[in-house]
Amino acid sequence: MVIKYHVSVSSFLICLIVVILSLSACDSRKKIITSEEEEYVFNLVYQPGSEGRYLDAVSVSDSLLANHDMSDTLRTYIMIERLVALVNSGNVDAGTAFADTLAGFGRKSGIGEAVMQAMEVKGVACRRKGNYEDAIKYYTEALNVAREEGNIEMEQTLSEVIGVAYVEIGRTDEALDFERRALRLAEDMADTTAIISSAASISACYTREDKWHEAIEFLRPYSEIAASMAPTMRVKFLTPMTKAYLALDSIGQAEESIAEMEKAVEGLPLSHQSVGVVLSAKSVLLAKEKRYKEQWELYQLIDSLGSHGKGRNITFIERAECSANMNDYRRAYDMMWKAYTALDSIRESDIDTQLSELSVRYDTLNKELEIERLTNHRRALAAIAIGCVFFVVIIVLVAANMRRRGHLRLEREKHRQYIRGLEEERARMARELHDDVAGELVGMQLELDRLPRAEQGARLLEIAGKVRRLSHELMPPQFGDNSLTPLLVDYVRRTNERHGSPLIALTDEGSYDWASLAPQRSYELYRIVQEAVNNAIKHAAPTRIDIRLDGDERFSLTIENDGVGDMAGTAGDGIGMQTLRARADIIDADISMSINGCKFTLSIKQR
Repeated sequence: MVIKYHVSVSSFLICLIVVILSLSACDSRKKIITSEEEEYVFNLVYQPGSEGRYLDAVSVSDSLLANHDMSDTLRTYIMIERLVALVNSGNVDAGTAFADTLAGFGRKSGIGEAVMQAMEVKGVACRRKGNYEDAIKYYTEALNVAREEGNIEMEQTLSEVIGVAYVEIGRTDEALDFERRALRLAEDMADTTAIISSAASISACYTREDKWHEAIEFLRPYSEIAASMAPTMRVKFLTPMTKAYLALDSIGQAEESIAEMEKAVEGLPLSHQSVGVVLSAKSVLLAKEKRYKEQWELYQLIDSLGSHGKGRNITFIERAECSANMNDYRRAYDMMWKAYTALDSIRESDIDTQLSELSVRYDTLNKELEIERLTNHRRALAAIAIGCVFFVVIIVLVAANMRRRGHLRLEREKHRQYIRGLEEERARMARELHDDVAGELVGMQLELDRLPRAEQGARLLEIAGKVRRLSHELMPPQFGDNSLTPLLVDYVRRTNERHGSPLIALTDEGSYDWASLAPQRSYELYRIVQEAVNNAIKHAAPTRIDIRLDGDERFSLTIENDGVGDMAGTAGDGIGMQTLRARADIIDADISMSINGCKFTLSIKQR
């Protein structure tokens, strides 16, 4: 509550200042800002911008610039803050237009800082639109001004961003030259922020060339310094390292790195570029973990915030891959078509720009020839793009068909194992009927003449009990009327009565709603428990068998006995284990066995 109150008071003060400055505009005479007031006035613009309230910074700067006379230096710095606020708020086009105004004022007043800042912002705007060649042109113009004025700090910054632009167009050798120059300048200035920024940019060059280990190792010496950096710089440092971990399938390290990035951007608005970088890295991690539905939801969030510098064609291709991974091939096709359309639009824009330049540089004949060449080039690009789209679609369809066939083969094998398990169960029942019940009946026939009548009745009841037990095991429980829990309670009661002791204990330790379980799943779990208990009694001679029901959103069931005996022999891939695995697969669960001392444990957990 205190934080919210502070923000609201700050917003109120900014609004009050804007109102006062606006009212002062009613006086035809502009107020003169003295040298003693310059720091205070500058902070009126700088403070809201540094806190992420970019619209407030723009409003205050507009009022100050329109209604006050001030030194050229103060006007320059207020204009620079206004420019930065426009770009950070996402209004790149307005920022680009104002950059020309700032550059013109800088040249007129002889203030090189204004020209450098304006050209740097124009370069940033071009980079966000994917026009890296134009970005390099503007950055280079600013770099030349910095060198003329001996401004080492701006030379370092511009060398780094030029290197970044060269990376984007695949010219990594030139990029590394600029980035290493930027790092040397940063070290000469002992500027830790610049050092970390340059180190991250050099690592990004390595990732562009798929030198993943080199990228990680280069950053390691700077990790301790980077830990104390501001959020945006921390994210920049971790980005190439995270990309390398993901490329090397080092999922654990990638998760730790992304967690650090998320912690760094806490408190920043979702529209901030650093937040977009973190979300993009997280989307790649989700794809690596095959969590495609969560990846799609994250893409929806990213799309609602803006592409954060990625080309529209790349964005659509990423969405198409995610849709294909979720088996939504209709949407994957639509996304690939949008990617083709976006790519064609970019190419068409580039061609139109070239035609505009040719109209000045060449005569009519040369211009017509160039137009024809570019038109043919565009048609060729369109044909290639369409071919690529159909090629990708064919690959997606073939992959989907192969996946479907593989899935069908897997399902058939599961059913075969399941049927083999059922046949084994039937064979066991047949053996028990033949060896136990039938033998008992033959023996009874021989004993009828010599046993007293009272003992004859008891013997008949004993045989009838064995027949009734087998019939209960053969007859499927009525899961349509009861949930798994009461049926297991009944099974435990009957088994304990048969053994004349509390051999089996049943407990429910979780919050899972067993009544919500489908009858087919309840049936398979019941049979798994039945088979496991029978195996334990037959092979281990236990004194106690514990059946524990557990789970919250997903069910979990454990069967444990204290008489290992010959149970170690059942932990392999025999028919018994195959039967249990087949039943577990039917209900989308994993089954595992372990022996710890004198305890044998069988665990079934829903996937």
